[in-house]
Amino acid sequence: MIAASRPWWFDTHGPTISAAVAAILVGVTIAYVVITHRLLEAQRLDRTDRLERERSEQARLIGGHLGHGPVYDNQRKVVRLRGTFRNASPLPVRDVVGYVFLRDTGGFFDAFPSVATMEPGAPVTVEMDLPAALAANTRLEFYFDDDNGQRWHKYGTTPLVAVDRGDGHLEPKGH
Repeated sequence: MIAASRPWWFDTHGPTISAAVAAILVGVTIAYVVITHRLLEAQRLDRTDRLERERSEQARLIGGHLGHGPVYDNQRKVVRLRGTFRNASPLPVRDVVGYVFLRDTGGFFDAFPSVATMEPGAPVTVEMDLPAALAANTRLEFYFDDDNGQRWHKYGTTPLVAVDRGDGHLEPKGH
């Protein structure tokens, strides 16, 4: 005959053990999801940064600066302001348009004549007349299209930024 005996330990603690194991599994699953999400987000950000660096590689190799000579017209007190652009990339850039802004007010002064195509290597210089009193108070910003057709704005509030195709066409004032 089989005698009834006391219930053994697992019979009375089974539901508690099952609940504890379930809670541990839920915790491990949540940790896995959070860690996986963070890794995927970091990977996405790295990929985005790499693509942006690759996309702007040619644009980072384009530069320019302003220079001026002595007063050449004493009656009008005018100097020749030169904008010199350089293309250190191996590919040409197109539709280069330089703008002169006044440092103290931030206002637009005038636009240089545009350069249709700037080949690699040789600098391109464009000129305009400038009142001598403003010669030390100017800064350059310019726009250009890289070889992929992306329009770039350089030396503005952000050193280099991709812009829409229609941007960067202020009208020359013709001082």
